Amino acid sequence: MGRPRLHNTPEEKLSAKRVNSKKYYEKNKKKICRRSRCQYRKKVKEERKQKSSKPKKNQAVELAPPGELSEDPLTFIAQSKIHFDYITNSSMYDYVDLIVKACIKRPDLALETLEEEGKVWMKFILDLHEALDSILQEYGCGEEWKGADLIVKDFRHVLALIEDVHSHALTSLDEMADWRESGVYGYQICREVRDV
Repeated sequence: MGRPRLHNTPEEKLSAKRVNSKKYYEKNKKKICRRSRCQYRKKVKEERKQKSSKPKKNQAVELAPPGELSEDPLTFIAQSKIHFDYITNSSMYDYVDLIVKACIKRPDLALETLEEEGKVWMKFILDLHEALDSILQEYGCGEEWKGADLIVKDFRHVLALIEDVHSHALTSLDEMADWRESGVYGYQICREVRDV
């Protein structure tokens, strides 16, 4: 063994530092990843506490009553699924059909109702995506994440169905009843495909 090589130029010093950093990372990869995950979880918890302390605006439908849903991402997703089944009465197509019936009864409020419903569902989906990100950070792309993603897909599907009805209502609001009777809406087509 000779004496360690001296690095005289800035380029040599930089390359030696990179080599040493790479060796250190390879030796301590688990510890470094664990530390960064812990820091990320702490940061997410702090951000959620700050969000929960801010007052919420009045919304058309309160999907997530304050204090009811957990901060743990897996528990949050599971509770969201229970809440989803409660709101939609376990049938998302019947839920969207009820919204369409309400819009047909009150055509003057139809566009506002559909916009508010879309905003509420979008906000809830964004919260679910934050939980999905946390699950991905903690568990990777394992079974936990796949199961949670399936639940979130139901929420996305309801939002897509509401947006479909909203786009039809924007083109011709007075024909909503005719379209519902003829089965033009996406939720009616999805229901027929499911029943076949």
